[in-house]
Amino acid sequence: MFLPKTFRGGGYEVTINGDRSINVKQGDLPGKYSMAIYGDFDHIDKFCKKNGSLYEAVKDKNLIKTGDVLYHPDALPGEPSIPRGEGTGASEPPPQASYVMGHDDRERRRLALQASILNPLTEQLLRRAGISSGMRVLDLGCGIGEVSLMAARLVGRHGTVTAIDIDQAALATAADRAREQALGNLQFVQGSIDQYEPGRAFDAVIGRHILIHLRDPLAMLRRVYECLSPAGVAVFQEYDFSTVHLAYPPCPLLDRLMAVFRDFFGAITHGNIGTQLLHLLLEAGFRATDCRAEYPIMDGGPDSPFYEWIAESFRSIAQRAAAAGVIKESEFDINALEQQLRQEAASRNVSTPGPTMVGCFARKP
Repeated sequence: MFLPKTFRGGGYEVTINGDRSINVKQGDLPGKYSMAIYGDFDHIDKFCKKNGSLYEAVKDKNLIKTGDVLYHPDALPGEPSIPRGEGTGASEPPPQASYVMGHDDRERRRLALQASILNPLTEQLLRRAGISSGMRVLDLGCGIGEVSLMAARLVGRHGTVTAIDIDQAALATAADRAREQALGNLQFVQGSIDQYEPGRAFDAVIGRHILIHLRDPLAMLRRVYECLSPAGVAVFQEYDFSTVHLAYPPCPLLDRLMAVFRDFFGAITHGNIGTQLLHLLLEAGFRATDCRAEYPIMDGGPDSPFYEWIAESFRSIAQRAAAAGVIKESEFDINALEQQLRQEAASRNVSTPGPTMVGCFARKP
């Protein structure tokens, strides 16, 4: 992996983290980072700051405050580039999408754990939707490529999959995995799914756990509609945290965590997006919808990946959940959480339901 990496130049030093962020010090000027990376002060526009869920360009006059985080979304000098999508802008992270789980190596590990549990359900959905040999598929918010790789195998060598994500480090991982699996029908594009202009029509547009993070899911589905050929299919799989299926026998810690997910995603994102999915697809102009709710029920054994997945999912939202008043900062011992969950469930052969997901596909008339 190219990142994290430390750059030195002009007497300055700066480290770009794996999620393309830079931890800065009070009083710093962005010109310092431009000099360290590029050897001049002329690349200040390569950096941006986060303002709520949005990003704003950094100007030379902006003094950095303690705790601020800068981002460098573009390819860095010497970094293998992932092509940016048409119309995504030179250095603009997404103005609409706000992925609350983060963009770092720990989150990529969490995504891999999640995939080991959810992929069978996703593959069944793609097959029901008719994803098959020779199709041209667009995967929105592909992350480390779990669904993209699945789709690439289904469409075969006569089909193609274009996968887009804002996280270049995740895309690099996805591209490595595609090469390892000898899947030459995949193209990875760095950019915002809100702004991507493909320039051609697709037979299918797919996404897993994408709409929950968007400010305007309906607007995105209308863009998806325009990306599809006539009779093309939109396929989405989304969580629905508005209902919580409790474990049996009861597991108070696990049940409390599931309630935290319900309250957090209900307050910060579209927590019931799964229930909304059929309605939104119809509003966007789609027809012939097929929707069903399902979730994995794990066996609760000591070697199950379920405990690490739930613990790491909680870790990803803990700070934001505390800031939103959903939890108290001292309520959980995050570092011990995985083992606590395992001890609570494994000794009693507990049935441990995962979060509810709704898988839905619909066609463009």
